[in-house]
Amino acid sequence: MGGIIAQEYALAYGDNLRSLILCATFAEPGPFCLKLLEVWEVLASQCGIEATVRDVLLCCFTPGFYEEQPELAKEFDEGVATIGQTAEGFLSQLAAARDHNATDRLADISTPTLVLAGEEDILIPNRQSLRIHEHMPGSEWLTVPGGHAACWEFPDTFNDAVLRFIGRHRGS
Repeated sequence: MGGIIAQEYALAYGDNLRSLILCATFAEPGPFCLKLLEVWEVLASQCGIEATVRDVLLCCFTPGFYEEQPELAKEFDEGVATIGQTAEGFLSQLAAARDHNATDRLADISTPTLVLAGEEDILIPNRQSLRIHEHMPGSEWLTVPGGHAACWEFPDTFNDAVLRFIGRHRGS
């Protein structure tokens, strides 16, 4: 959702931005993501938000995350019980993601943009993020190790990529 919101903000208020990073997102969902959203809609409606969020988490991390960082994986798993999101709120998010389509408007974003994706992102396959880059003249494309939640799996690598980009576009 963050990348979708950032696209819309950049389209509406691009003059307020010095730079933009679109991480692990899409300009439109495409067939795979539409199917995933459909499955989560059924899961949330029939099994509740906790079961749905547990499934979402499986798509956010790589299998290696569960093997190499079991304590952090456990923290995320335990956090599901206290997420505090309602099924209705989650279903509204799914609807917004399903209906989002900025592909034909991306060329209107003139803000220096980095399109960043986790190399093993299951939730938003790289080809979805790459399409953003392909529709944004002048944007930069970069992948980092990890999945959709690369910022938690490989924080040093992720943060380095973000800080290097921001540093190049820092104002005086």
